[in-house]
Amino acid sequence: MDPVLSSDTNLLLVHNRYGTSLPFSVEMLANSLLVTGIQPPDAYAIASRLGTSLRLEGHSEIESERVAARAGDLLEALVGAAEAGRYRAWRRFRHLGRPLVLCLLGAPGVGKSSLATSLAARLGIHRVVPTEAVREILRSVVGKNLLPELHLPAHEAVTSPRDPFGNGFLRQAQAVSNAATAVAERSVAEGRHVLLVGAHLVPGGMRQELRQRGSPAVVVEMLLTLEDERLHRARLLRRVRSDPAMPGVRHLQHFGAVRALQDKLGELARSNGVVAHEGATEKLLVEWIVDHTLAGAGLSPEAT
Repeated sequence: MDPVLSSDTNLLLVHNRYGTSLPFSVEMLANSLLVTGIQPPDAYAIASRLGTSLRLEGHSEIESERVAARAGDLLEALVGAAEAGRYRAWRRFRHLGRPLVLCLLGAPGVGKSSLATSLAARLGIHRVVPTEAVREILRSVVGKNLLPELHLPAHEAVTSPRDPFGNGFLRQAQAVSNAATAVAERSVAEGRHVLLVGAHLVPGGMRQELRQRGSPAVVVEMLLTLEDERLHRARLLRRVRSDPAMPGVRHLQHFGAVRALQDKLGELARSNGVVAHEGATEKLLVEWIVDHTLAGAGLSPEAT
């Protein structure tokens, strides 16, 4: 052992399953507990309490699986059996080596971007890809004469007067979905989780495409909606005031088209078995995503 490390009597080394040893970190353990849906202060309190207990018991070295088992027990005692079961099952999922491809869909202004950031942190996803960025890349290589719909915002593609059935949006979404699938496959090949967020995917398309390609990924798709028109408009207005760089003004000017896009996404979601969430809290969404990921991997949060 490194003499510099061994000279610190308060240092607690944690040995993981890959043979690496790192100092016990309250922050890292707290972050891993967020997948249960509990609030960050509660996760930090549990992790801090466990660290104190381990040191008081005289531990200087410990296996990571033992730390996780103790964390699960403490979580069950202080919060509940459901959260503890979800935490234990999620750790088993991580050890399976099956990456998660999470697709968060929805029209502008429903809260996708801010929610994606918090979900990524809770689920340990380090790769977040906006579908708007995928569309911008495609625009640079696919000419307007070849696929004019690709050069329109999603809400304009779905409301063209010459295209009352939204086929232009479908063509745009299919092109973006194909490129996004390649991004997802690359992440899966690297063994990384990825979160795709935006309005430019065909609901259900990612799951079907990756399944056909024999991908080992677990694909979870969800649609965020905001049925209250006044609240939807107010959120877009708040975006204009808080972040002028965002295209909130354009969305407000085309609010009817934004609402039509939400309707189209809802129609596609219903026909392709993608669940729509209206007004769900972050805790409930985390629980839903984790439970559906576990189900897709053949695991159960109730198992111990």
